[in-house]
Amino acid sequence: MAKVHVEHPLPVLLSLLKKHKHTLGKQVLAWVSDPTLFGLINHNTTTNNNNNNNKEMPLTELMLISVPGDPTPDKSLDRVHRRVKGMANMFNMRIPKFKVGTLDQLVALSESLSKFDADAEAVTHKVAGAIAEVERMNRHELTRDLKVDAKDVFHFVSTFDWDHSRFPLNMSVKNLSEAILKQYEKIGSELDKRLLEYRGLKKKVEEKNPTDASDKLTKMNLQGVVKKHHMIESENLVTALVVVQKSRIREWTSSYESLGPYVVPRSLEAIYSDGDNTLFGITIFKKYIEDFKHQVNLRHHAFRHFEFVTLQEDETKKTEFAAVKKQLSDLHGGLLKWLRIGFSESFICWMHLKVLRLFVESVLRYGLPVNFTGALLEPLKKSTAAKKTLLHAIDTLFADTQDTLSRQKLSAKDIADYPSLKDMIFSDDTLEYSFILFLFSIEVP
Repeated sequence: MAKVHVEHPLPVLLSLLKKHKHTLGKQVLAWVSDPTLFGLINHNTTTNNNNNNNKEMPLTELMLISVPGDPTPDKSLDRVHRRVKGMANMFNMRIPKFKVGTLDQLVALSESLSKFDADAEAVTHKVAGAIAEVERMNRHELTRDLKVDAKDVFHFVSTFDWDHSRFPLNMSVKNLSEAILKQYEKIGSELDKRLLEYRGLKKKVEEKNPTDASDKLTKMNLQGVVKKHHMIESENLVTALVVVQKSRIREWTSSYESLGPYVVPRSLEAIYSDGDNTLFGITIFKKYIEDFKHQVNLRHHAFRHFEFVTLQEDETKKTEFAAVKKQLSDLHGGLLKWLRIGFSESFICWMHLKVLRLFVESVLRYGLPVNFTGALLEPLKKSTAAKKTLLHAIDTLFADTQDTLSRQKLSAKDIADYPSLKDMIFSDDTLEYSFILFLFSIEVP
């Protein structure tokens, strides 16, 4: 494919499509079939989505936009600021001047960055979810608690500045995206390994806990409650333990023998009661223990696993439990520290990807030389209708400026040759907005 520098991206792309459609049609159509190409449609929204017109967006959903310099970036920002006053808080989003490249490189990179963006978001949310799991927080507590580079999340986003030391601008856009990709992939891989270790140890603690503090029969430790004479265990027979609610004891005593032929008649014995529930022992044939357990669960009683141990064995179990619990405690502190660092690092990667993506989409939309700027908007009203009004207000600012490019009508022949252009990118043969828009939420899902 010819190396073409971007001046008027959409006309150039259409020209290339026509010229090379027989040899490169599939590759090019794969590029233009992405609704996020040119940043026209955010990956969470589609152009004619009537089903979501009244859906309320998250309270922390933000709008990341870029607008063309008209005639300069500063003047454009000033116009946007005046227009959105009373509808949104606005923050400057400085977009560095990256190394550009060619049209076909940027179009391909646009598709990759869309995927990288989604992947980085997933890793960031996964780390946040792990913090909630380890700290036992709900998502609202977590959102308030999380920090990025020692700042709260919104403050970091609203004051974002490209980290030149970590991601130097002498690298190409492609190399920058791959460097960021490696960082968050490493975090995701390390997270999986650490969570596997933590969850395995936590499960071991639960399994070895010999002294459950609960006073409920369904959970309490039965050592000391169940005596040796309560338990039968021979080559063929075993005592099964079942907890039955007080209100259902009559039903249980009259029906337990009908659970299956493996139940020994008249073997029922009440062992202990806490007032609300009673623990019963029933003798059954050992090889049918799983069938018996299934029948008990179907009737919504509680089957209790129990293994009678001697005093010495009990002390050994307590010692083992104490050792595993200490291991978990030691791991917990280090894991939590790593998770908080991991969240900060993954969020930093995610935000840098967004800005890099904003730059690429802006070049594809507005052309060269670079003459555009970015901004972050925090809508003051949270309804979808209010946000549409806000977007329309910005749209009208640049409708005339972008008329020959982003408002360009497709000819009937264009649509006939490449129907995916109309289906995926256009509404009534017209582009959706005259500026680049990404929506994203900083609230933990």
